[in-house]
Amino acid sequence: MKQKTFYDGDFNVKKLDLDKIIKFVLTSGIGFLLDFISYFMMTQLINISVVYANFTSSIVGATFVFIVSTRKIFIHDNAKIPLMCKYILYIMYQLIMITVASLLISYVNKFLSASTDISLIVKYSKMLSKILVTPLTLSCNYIFMRTISKL
Repeated sequence: MKQKTFYDGDFNVKKLDLDKIIKFVLTSGIGFLLDFISYFMMTQLINISVVYANFTSSIVGATFVFIVSTRKIFIHDNAKIPLMCKYILYIMYQLIMITVASLLISYVNKFLSASTDISLIVKYSKMLSKILVTPLTLSCNYIFMRTISKL
């Protein structure tokens, strides 16, 4: 039986994939809240640099997302690679992704702070920078998680 798709152009989104995407976005949303609260506490209350704060807070969120995703979303009983190995791969990927995202957040933060006189934007530029970079990291994380789950 052919599975229904929502779009028949170059990129087909199967219903099953859409369900996984929605579940991953929701799970990542909770991971993002854990990440964001940790990031907020470190940057706003303790005044840690955005790079170090993002690095630390992202590991918290990434670990949560990995645990939930491998148990509830990307379930493959015939996996060839043990879950612990997948976690190590995921963390290695996250270390690279977090480094790139942290540098991008730092750049966006500097840009926002320097390019406007709107005090509210300047005051919350660290938080706004994180929010602006997050959709990119979410998309990359979904693709990577879907890929390693099939290993």
